Amino acid sequence: MSLEIFKQNMLSYMQNQPGIDSYGDFAKKLTSEYDMAVKRGFDSVNSITVGKGNTELMEATLNGILATALQQPSGEHPIITNMGPAFIAYWTGATMSAVPPPVIPSPGAVINIAIVSSMITNPGTWQPTDIQSLEPILIKASDTTTPTKKVFEDSYALSDEDIAVKKEEVKKATTTLNHPKATEEQRDGAREYIEKTQKEIDTKQASSVESNEPINSTPVKIDGNTDTSCPIGLKVVEFAKKDVGILETGTKANNGAGMNYGGNQAGGETPPGKPGRIDTMVQLTGLDNQGQVRATGEGYYWCASAVTAWWKSAGLKTPPGSASCKNWAIWGKKNGTYTKTPKIGAAALYGPEGKEHHIGVVAAISKDGKITTIEGNTGGGGFNRNGCGCFVKTPRVSTISGFVIPPNCMDKK
Repeated sequence: MSLEIFKQNMLSYMQNQPGIDSYGDFAKKLTSEYDMAVKRGFDSVNSITVGKGNTELMEATLNGILATALQQPSGEHPIITNMGPAFIAYWTGATMSAVPPPVIPSPGAVINIAIVSSMITNPGTWQPTDIQSLEPILIKASDTTTPTKKVFEDSYALSDEDIAVKKEEVKKATTTLNHPKATEEQRDGAREYIEKTQKEIDTKQASSVESNEPINSTPVKIDGNTDTSCPIGLKVVEFAKKDVGILETGTKANNGAGMNYGGNQAGGETPPGKPGRIDTMVQLTGLDNQGQVRATGEGYYWCASAVTAWWKSAGLKTPPGSASCKNWAIWGKKNGTYTKTPKIGAAALYGPEGKEHHIGVVAAISKDGKITTIEGNTGGGGFNRNGCGCFVKTPRVSTISGFVIPPNCMDKK
């Protein structure tokens, strides 16, 4: 299960307390987010997903627990411990997806092939939680020592399976590149994607990995000083955080290879043919994503569209043709906002100068110079789901050629 997305979505929801009208709304939101988190995962033995959780019972149980908590006249309420029965309720009577029978059964074993039950009969237990022992959800800049370069680089190595998947992704992008109804913008995106992915195949090194660190929305500390020079960058990050967890339509049906459209901002993908958050992002660059889906079967590559959406949401201007990574670099250099030094909210450009092929926004900077990014049209949960959604990433800094800093946030010389 993807607990990191669950935590980030609930954190964003709880930080906007004026938008929560009642404890019933909170119960409904928590139930929905937990259900989506569970269904994004699978069991570790047969990779079987949950078909249906008991969301009705979980929500009803939460309502009762929260109502009781609000009636307590004073003192601390052990809410985390008391919420345990609600999570157990979700698994009570929950069912797993159907288990496929073997393609070629063992001789004489055909009579034994049957699904006895897909219902979960042991929902588990919930241990009491000491609230004082919980770690804060928001992180601060890391004070730990940076691992040696060899360890740091090795963590980005691709397995033979990862490389095989990436080769299939190159074939898919090549089909888009050669499609007679593809627009030039769609072909440009496919070219950028092929260049990035082929380089990863050739070097057997990924440009970034999924980050396990939640994003801190407060100014980070660098060399002991709090960096408050780019408040607009913090706004960019706040908008980017809201999109973490969206998935392209077709992701689950195609082993992680989505169709560059759809995406539910609450997390997950939309049904086939239905537009979503990704289409809105692309529209903000001036392109018709759904029109391209109808013409070619898939939408535009949208990493730069995601950065465009986050910058525009923060009230910032974006470059002409902002669906292209290269246009971001050209525009930044023209306006004097291109630099080799990261800044919160800056657009991080992957690939050599002049051949930029991927982009995200800087969401955190640690004391040792390590950066965390939020990126669209990328992968999470390992490299076998590359290019399917919006994720928090830890990039190899050596693969980033430069940063486009929000106006008025450049360091004064």
